[in-house]
Amino acid sequence: MMALFLLGFLALIVSIIYLVFHLISKVKNKERKLSKKMFYPLLIGGLVLMIVGIGFSDDTAAGQLQTEQDKNEELTKQIGLLKEENSKLNSKIEELTFNNKETKSQIEELNSKKKEIESELENNKQKLESKTNELNELENNDKKINKEKEELNKKIENLNTEINDQSDIINQLKEDKTSLQAKIEDLQNIEVASNSSSSSSRSESNTSSSSNNNAYYKNCTAARNAGAAPLYTGDPGYGSHLDRDGDGVACE
Repeated sequence: MMALFLLGFLALIVSIIYLVFHLISKVKNKERKLSKKMFYPLLIGGLVLMIVGIGFSDDTAAGQLQTEQDKNEELTKQIGLLKEENSKLNSKIEELTFNNKETKSQIEELNSKKKEIESELENNKQKLESKTNELNELENNDKKINKEKEELNKKIENLNTEINDQSDIINQLKEDKTSLQAKIEDLQNIEVASNSSSSSSRSESNTSSSSNNNAYYKNCTAARNAGAAPLYTGDPGYGSHLDRDGDGVACE
């Protein structure tokens, strides 16, 4: 229907242009006449087509207006629904904001606990390092002890070998002892046999010892001539007249 309106509008424009052209031409040629067969049909036809197009366009506009009103009502309903959803979202936002505050407080508490745990971990790490150092020292001591143990084992082995050697020597000495005891028994038998012959010599020695016990030396020269110097306290022939310095030794 818009096409009819445009077609009528175009015919009206053409008729107006023709009229203007005719007026300009009539100024130059006053005898020139307007062509009624061309001007009036264009003018009247253009007006009719425009009126018809406007009528149909009004109907179309009314339909479009009704359609737009229907759309507006739908949009109004949608806006109401969106407002309800917006209110729900606002309530949810408030809840989330409250939960966010609680979450922040919980996060702060967790951060404080995290710091405490980190400090404890640092302390435990230092303790672990000290324990590790102690363990390394103990391992080094164990190594030293193992080395000393090995050395002691070697010494013990050497001592065992020496003990075995000494046990062999002891066994040899025992054998020598038994042989010596046999020889001693033989010598004792010989001594018993010689006791009778030595009785006379014992009596002579007793008389000589009694004479020595009764010995008296006038001076140190006599003691030296007798071969008794020096004389000690308790010896036969000792006297204070021979020990001038009184130290218990005479005729030094």
